[in-house]
Amino acid sequence: EEQHKRNIELSTELQDRNHTAASISRFINVMMNITVIGTAAWLVLNNELTAGALIASVLLMRRAVAPVERSITSWKTLQNAKAAFKNIDRRLNLAPEFSQQPPLPLPAGYLSVRKVSFGYSNRGTPTLQEVTLKVHPGEVIGLTGNTAAGKSTLGRLIVGLAKPDSGYVRLDGIDVSRWREEDIGPRIGYLPQSSELFAGTVEENIARMGEVDEQEVVNAAQMSAVHEMILQFPQAYKTEIGEDGSFLSAGQRQRIALARAVYKNPKLLVLDEPDANLDVEGKIALASTIEIMKSRGAIIVFISHQEKVLRFADNVLRLRKGKVTMDLKFNTKKTAATEASPGTTSLATDAKKSAS
Repeated sequence: EEQHKRNIELSTELQDRNHTAASISRFINVMMNITVIGTAAWLVLNNELTAGALIASVLLMRRAVAPVERSITSWKTLQNAKAAFKNIDRRLNLAPEFSQQPPLPLPAGYLSVRKVSFGYSNRGTPTLQEVTLKVHPGEVIGLTGNTAAGKSTLGRLIVGLAKPDSGYVRLDGIDVSRWREEDIGPRIGYLPQSSELFAGTVEENIARMGEVDEQEVVNAAQMSAVHEMILQFPQAYKTEIGEDGSFLSAGQRQRIALARAVYKNPKLLVLDEPDANLDVEGKIALASTIEIMKSRGAIIVFISHQEKVLRFADNVLRLRKGKVTMDLKFNTKKTAATEASPGTTSLATDAKKSAS
């Protein structure tokens, strides 16, 4: 909390300095214009300077002042670059410490978020304020709320892409920041709100641009019901998809990104608006994937602003302005091999009804 306030104070101080420098620059520019034009006009009236020379003097003065103005306006960029360099240097200095840590046991999947608060330096109000949740293996938790409620930020904190200002995010009782990337990476699946693919083949993207395990790639594609679609491509899994997946439609990119998220059966799966750009078939495939992952004991965090698509979740947290305003418990304990009573349906069936 104190660090967050300090960051806000430094940001405000930097903005004040930039505004002061810009004001001084404009004042000097105006005074130089007045001085040059006034002097040149006086000389013209005394027949000591021609009108053409007056115009030339004004143009030359403006060209002479332009580099000074640009240097002042570039001050903020220079300060941001300096701060970024310090941040990179600090992280690089921490690298030897991380590399010396003994490897931790592979996570089983228990997730605990305790009084987590987080804020961006350019915002006065924290994005998240004392959020708490617990999720056990084989459970689906939904996060819902209006735009800018903090849902996506919480998802990034859970997978370790950001560190909370206060509180903690733990997997199996260990802070996610303590896990080595090579240990925790394969155990986490993340589908961000804006899914990005990379220049390469379909199988390389599903394998997260690492060493391709062809069987695991096919397993992930089949689980996310995208295998048949990939086989229709010119070279199937070897098909080049272009920069940012430009050769694919938005729906195809989303479904391949889902296959990438479930590659090698992660223990923690975070899906941020995963049904965006999906047609009915894609939404059914998404629900089926969640059902399979749940039956395998994975923790699934499903983020959506539409509460109706979260009805298959075990619990739903509603966020508003960074705070949990409601905890809805649906008690829909369903698995892929549902021990169905006559009224019980699968997640895929729920998705089909919702889509229709």
